[in-house]
Amino acid sequence: MNTRWAALMLVGATGCIIQTPDEVVADRPPVLAVGLSPANAMVEAGGAQQFATTVIGNGIVPQAVTWSVRPGSSSGPVGVVDAQGVYRVDAPVKADARDYVVAASVANPSILAEAPVDVPAVTVTIAPTKADLLLGESLQFTATIRGLASKAMEWIIPTPVTSGSIDANGLYVAPQLPPQYNYVSVVVRPASGSTSHGLIDAYASALIQLHLRPPVLTGASGPVRSGDTLTLFGSGFLPTAPVQWQVAFEDTSGGFGGANPYSVQEDRLYIQVPYGGPWSGRLMLILWAGSFEAVHSNVIDAGLRP
Repeated sequence: MNTRWAALMLVGATGCIIQTPDEVVADRPPVLAVGLSPANAMVEAGGAQQFATTVIGNGIVPQAVTWSVRPGSSSGPVGVVDAQGVYRVDAPVKADARDYVVAASVANPSILAEAPVDVPAVTVTIAPTKADLLLGESLQFTATIRGLASKAMEWIIPTPVTSGSIDANGLYVAPQLPPQYNYVSVVVRPASGSTSHGLIDAYASALIQLHLRPPVLTGASGPVRSGDTLTLFGSGFLPTAPVQWQVAFEDTSGGFGGANPYSVQEDRLYIQVPYGGPWSGRLMLILWAGSFEAVHSNVIDAGLRP
């Protein structure tokens, strides 16, 4: 009898089959594919993405994989992946980039899967980008940060503090009195201490055009004649502001003649009725300051005597 087959037929006392040393052991089931999820991802600086794998074979196969990153450009990878399949980006990028996370079967390294990971550049947007406000009005700004996992931001007004204020939520409040300039720049940027701090100068800005609030006339102390003192009552007067005032008196032909008040208070001003005319009795108030355009009050009838 062939000694090889004779050895195979021997059964020990324990009932185990005894194999000869030269017996051919069957190969392990082959690895057919590696499944990788998610199939693609977007990771911002300071963020991470957990990947998971399933090794597929013709039977039970080892599930172990090795992880690596293949760069999508010649400049090299922008992120890293650890042994547990966690891909992370530590530093922000100035231009959109792409990496590929690769998982290869340990049992057969030639069988692998890869998933593209997009890493967006750091950008900041603001809305609105332009606005017109009267002195004292407020406006809510909104902003978005792309490319950073942390969305914390800070709002600033780089122009003088007299140009208004803005809070941590982007609410801007215009000053009550006219500042030196009639425009304000509002800037939003990633908060100091975020991933981008000191690395990328990313920000967005908006321009606010400020306008004087038109004063409102409610009454007068007339009737008076030319050369008399007239008191005008109303609101929106700015006695402490560096502004210029003029009272425009309408004559009976429909034209206006101007005169400057000699005293302005919060709710009234005093002026000497100019000589000339004859005046119709109607008048209005004109106000301007620095680079601000002039504004006009409503027209009232002061009851001036011709």
